[in-house]
Amino acid sequence: MSSKKRISVLYISGIVVVVIVLVVAIYATKPAKPMVESVRNPRVPVRTIDLETSSIRRTITLLGTARARSRAQSAAEVGGNVVWISENCEPGRKVARGEALVRIDPRPYAIALDQAEASYAEAEAAVGLQEITNQTEEAKLEESKDELDAAQNELERKERLFKKGVISASELDTQRSSFSTVKKTYLDVLSNVNSAKALLRQKEAQLAMNKAQRDKAALDLERTTLCAPFDGEIANRSVDVGNHISANTVAFEAVDFSTVVVDIQVPSRYLGVVREDVDSGVCSDVLVTVNARDGRISRRGRLAHLSPSAESDTRLFAAEIYVDNPADLPPILPGQFVEAVIQKTTPERAVVIPYAAMTQDSSGLYVYTVEQAAAAGGQPASADAGAASQTTAGAAPVVEKARHARKIYVDVAWEQGENAVIQGLEPGTTLVVSGQEDLVDGAPVDIVGTGMSIAADYPDGAVSAAAGDNATACAVSTGE
Repeated sequence: MSSKKRISVLYISGIVVVVIVLVVAIYATKPAKPMVESVRNPRVPVRTIDLETSSIRRTITLLGTARARSRAQSAAEVGGNVVWISENCEPGRKVARGEALVRIDPRPYAIALDQAEASYAEAEAAVGLQEITNQTEEAKLEESKDELDAAQNELERKERLFKKGVISASELDTQRSSFSTVKKTYLDVLSNVNSAKALLRQKEAQLAMNKAQRDKAALDLERTTLCAPFDGEIANRSVDVGNHISANTVAFEAVDFSTVVVDIQVPSRYLGVVREDVDSGVCSDVLVTVNARDGRISRRGRLAHLSPSAESDTRLFAAEIYVDNPADLPPILPGQFVEAVIQKTTPERAVVIPYAAMTQDSSGLYVYTVEQAAAAGGQPASADAGAASQTTAGAAPVVEKARHARKIYVDVAWEQGENAVIQGLEPGTTLVVSGQEDLVDGAPVDIVGTGMSIAADYPDGAVSAAAGDNATACAVSTGE
């Protein structure tokens, strides 16, 4: 490029730069155009509910294990060969109380009973004969006593006559000798009576012993048949026909789970809920639930027992819940893990809110409530106000917030499903239940809808929440 062209380009570029600088300078020094713009402060649309108190009943939820209320191992009380087993003596078969299930060979025991009955009959006859002998001796004793009394009277009469000199000394001595003879006879008869009584007592004792032997033989014969101890089912059988078993050998085991017992452990902080039901004697609000293969099984139970002292190793209080198993419903079986919900009978009052109304940050759970904002001049804004207004003519516009959101941190006492029992909110508070994700503390709001059914989430009127130690605490009943 020639030097002339280069000079022309530089000259043109310089002119362009000067023009740009002049334009910028002109606009920079130009006075600002007065502007009056309306202040915009858009309101957030929300839905709300007015909080009310609900009637609640606290509950605790504890884990336990079911067991049969009745369980027995039937053992043989006599030895011998097993000669018969009922077809119902099989695991899972239902049996009735007193139903014969296993029989041991009864013949040796029948023979022993016959012998015992014969010995008893012999002893009974001996007692009868001795009673006749005793009656004879008693009659002799009565007769001898009469003779002794007569001899005594005669001796006393002759002693008086002798003193008067009516009879001689030899006659008195004769009477005395006669009295001694009669007295000796009486004493001999009395001795015989006493001996007869002693012999009768001995024979009666022998009769009692023979009776006991007869009764034992009869009982042993009866014990050759093992029967069901109660209505229930056979859990297992451990003998077969032909086995020779001895006394104390377990033949079968029976269980009755028409009523099961749920063993639970109660932490001390929940004793108030449990003890109220035990002391009142009524606990129709114990709900027992089992997760079975064919679905959840739920039953109503009754709290029957609470230990008065804690176990030394766990510091927990043992309690028992009785639960009936109706015949027409799937049973709760022994050994199953059970969830037991014990509900306090005395209602309380509390505030219930939808759980979706709460939000969480690093400081905890919080909700938004709606409050009326003060208008200019310190007067409350009307519920329908929302547009901006001026306090004085010519002043800058002031935005008047009819309603604004307030952020409040809350504590959840109990929760279940989509609702929770809250501490920190008062009845009558207007709570934001929808739209809170767009709110900040103090933001203006526009209520576009109200109302939400909380009771619909509590078909049973109960709310519960996890509280650790295998237990949960709470309940809500929306009814009064």
